[in-house]
Amino acid sequence: MKYNAFISYRHTEPDMYVAKRLQQKLEHFKLPISLRKKFPKERWRINRIFRDQDELSLADSLSEEIDEALQDSEYLIALCSPRYKESDWCNKEIEDYKKMYGLEKILLVLVEGEPETAFPENQLYRDKTVTDEAGNTVTVREEIEPLAADVRGADNKARNKMIDDAVVRLAAMMYELDYDDLKRRHREQKIRRIAGIATICSLIFFIFGIICFSLFMKINSLKNELEDSNDNLKILNQQILENDEEIKNQNIKLTEYSAEIENLYEQEQIKYAESVAANADAFIKAGRYYEAVEALRKAMPDTKDDKVKPYVPITEFVLTKALFEYDFNVFVYDSMLPEPGEYEYDDFWGDIERYRFLETYLAGDVIVGAGVISENTVLIITNKADFFWYNPVDYTFYNNTISCFNTEFTDNINRAVYRDDKLYVQFDKNDYVTCFVMKKRTEDQYAYDMERADFSQLRSNILTYENPVIWSDDGKIRIERTSKRSVSIFRGNDETPSNVLYDHKGSCFGITHLEGTDYYAIVFGYNGYILNENLEEIALVKNYCGYDPDTNSFLQYEDIIGTKTIYNIYRYPFKSYEELIKDADKLLEQK
Repeated sequence: MKYNAFISYRHTEPDMYVAKRLQQKLEHFKLPISLRKKFPKERWRINRIFRDQDELSLADSLSEEIDEALQDSEYLIALCSPRYKESDWCNKEIEDYKKMYGLEKILLVLVEGEPETAFPENQLYRDKTVTDEAGNTVTVREEIEPLAADVRGADNKARNKMIDDAVVRLAAMMYELDYDDLKRRHREQKIRRIAGIATICSLIFFIFGIICFSLFMKINSLKNELEDSNDNLKILNQQILENDEEIKNQNIKLTEYSAEIENLYEQEQIKYAESVAANADAFIKAGRYYEAVEALRKAMPDTKDDKVKPYVPITEFVLTKALFEYDFNVFVYDSMLPEPGEYEYDDFWGDIERYRFLETYLAGDVIVGAGVISENTVLIITNKADFFWYNPVDYTFYNNTISCFNTEFTDNINRAVYRDDKLYVQFDKNDYVTCFVMKKRTEDQYAYDMERADFSQLRSNILTYENPVIWSDDGKIRIERTSKRSVSIFRGNDETPSNVLYDHKGSCFGITHLEGTDYYAIVFGYNGYILNENLEEIALVKNYCGYDPDTNSFLQYEDIIGTKTIYNIYRYPFKSYEELIKDADKLLEQK
């Protein structure tokens, strides 16, 4: 096409200013070098942006020039404000373009106002044909959330800062790239360019120093030959020494500047990794575990001492949750798959009525699936996406429930199918099936049974609620409860905390040193939060019971409904950072 994009805007201020500025910035935009291999050379930059500089006259249709430009533009960029919605011609431009190329090719920029007052009506809703309960086909209006960049500001100076970000966001949409990734690469290229300039300057000063040194040696030689000019030579020599000192000072400044750039770059990488960890945690809460692992892996180095990417502990902590490394659940996430065709008409599996009596233990949940896995194993599924194990041989009901999609579950199961050691689950509001693979426990993982009285005594030795200040068993670390959801961590008798942990639930809390390591376990209720030598969280251990230094394993318990006397204790090995990375790569290779 002739144009990369067509800018549609109202010929009033500040819309005209933003349109002109956007055109200039977009036409000077170049893809970062690290991304160019994905595109042909002619697409390495945005070449032409169409912007009509004249207000349309009161004609019956768009001018021939405008109509041709719309047809020859790959994208339409609409600068939206309350004034934009009032323009019949602006609305006609966006409507004509929508008919030609579809809604996905229209990019919105918010100049003033709020989305509901600034965005065109046809960008906020779309008509959708559905079948009602009576079987009639009706057309309903469905609300949509359009892609938009925000350039609102108090004045043009404030808008300029927003426009720079909007250009990157629009380019990401036009090149179909991830915005955060493109922004990071754009920033990295800029930093590398600055570092290159600094290196050239350092080289120039170095060459200048060599020249001065050569001049100094030549003058020294002439000094021996021209003793009669000794006084003049001394003056000249002093000048050279002063210049040499100045060069040394400049080299020191350049070295400090280069170090400052490197430190700035590392801090930006750390901020990026922390941002990725926050997004991955949101993916986990939404049940999108594979996407969480995929995002984290891009921000995490292969080893802790990697020279390219810095190690950020919060990414390791979130990765342990995404991989179910220390989770006492019965299923681990495998992949998101399109709904298998052979399961299209399958209903809930198993004889539900046979196990209906178990609802006594479920606090209001209703059994919707009961699949026989083996002679002594039945998988129970409830309408709230909770999973239980039931042993019909000894009549025990295992209370290791999990919610596979959301920590605060709001949707109901539509279908569940168990085939080939895999569980396929679909919910009412999801258009995909999520697959879970059973997490096998080996004989090596089983440790022993523990009487309930011994279990209670063990936890009372580790945990306490009454005392707001607790010391670790090695006497090096103390924690102080600041609320029921947070604690401060101190080294010895320091007054300033080394770390503060927030948003942790549990009526009991405590700290214990993991014997033979530099790590500690902060315990809240049923969970253990593992801290590294810098007292930063690196792992979450569900149903934490203790630590076995002989096998380098966490001890985790399983509560059995149906018996009031026994807990089953299992071991889960404590994995190094490098082992976690290998587990993540193995999962991504299976996709």
